[in-house]
Amino acid sequence: MMGKTHLVCGIASAMAFTKPDTPLKIVGAITMGALGGLISDTDLFSKHSHSNRLGQIISGIIIFLVALAIIDMIFSPGIFTYIFAHTGLFQVVGVIGFLVLSVLCMIAEHRKFSHSILAGLLLTLTVYMTCPAVALYFLVGFTSHIVLDLLNKRPIRLFFPMKKGVCFKLCHANGQANEAFFVVGLILAVLFTVIRIVSLFFV
Repeated sequence: MMGKTHLVCGIASAMAFTKPDTPLKIVGAITMGALGGLISDTDLFSKHSHSNRLGQIISGIIIFLVALAIIDMIFSPGIFTYIFAHTGLFQVVGVIGFLVLSVLCMIAEHRKFSHSILAGLLLTLTVYMTCPAVALYFLVGFTSHIVLDLLNKRPIRLFFPMKKGVCFKLCHANGQANEAFFVVGLILAVLFTVIRIVSLFFV
């Protein structure tokens, strides 16, 4: 599936399966569900101009941090307060580990290491080391990516380092099924987010 589909399905999955019940948890589910849903396809880095892709990644990180700062100022969910209060050696190791694994995903061939159970577990572990409260959101988003890509006709190395790939050969990554999943994922992401936000005022 394409990036936009993995993005919305990652968010929808995180919101649906974890049911965040505070403003901070809702923000965490949206951001980490999206990150988990997208990170497997950073292996497309090896297929494009490294400088262009790196520039896009850096720009994305900056935009992400600015957006978090704006959300924190407007809605005061306490994002940065939480981050600064829980930063120590364990968290630093987690961040470094996450960055190293992300680079490995970028330079790997498409649909191999970055689409494996091993990568999902290792990435989730580093997220947990960095911030335990958002690890589940990331894992659910990552899992949504793998499940969607298993539907494609091109196999993924789910059990990496084993060489045999796995797929159900039901659809093409950029065909009508992708568009359908995008629309459904977008609707569900918005719906679940609205439900969680509304529930804050009536529970």
